[in-house]
Amino acid sequence: MTTFSNEVREAIVEAQNACCRSHRCVNPIHSIHHRLQRTKTNVKLFPLFIDSPMNGVGLCYYHHSQESHLYRVTEAEAKIYEAFLEDLASSIMWGKLQTVKEIKKAQKQLDNLFNQMIDNQVIS
Repeated sequence: MTTFSNEVREAIVEAQNACCRSHRCVNPIHSIHHRLQRTKTNVKLFPLFIDSPMNGVGLCYYHHSQESHLYRVTEAEAKIYEAFLEDLASSIMWGKLQTVKEIKKAQKQLDNLFNQMIDNQVIS
């Protein structure tokens, strides 16, 4: 089974302050869990999302074995993430995100997307 790259793993660990993502758990991260399973089909459908930091969550040994299902994303959610990453990659490739202001605008769009998903109870 393929795992996340070291760069992605380090980004997730840093974002979570090296602590398990489970509520009130302060144990260190033992592994990075794919929120959407890394199957051959999902790799083909979601090539940008599948190994991105958006698809990973750091969990301690106990919570990875007991609660990893709580962090799953649906295929519908994965489509939204993939579309955002495609737009972002296209913008970068064509030089559309050349200023810090434009990059911050793209980040704000992603934050708004997450907030909408939370408000609509698509994710918790």
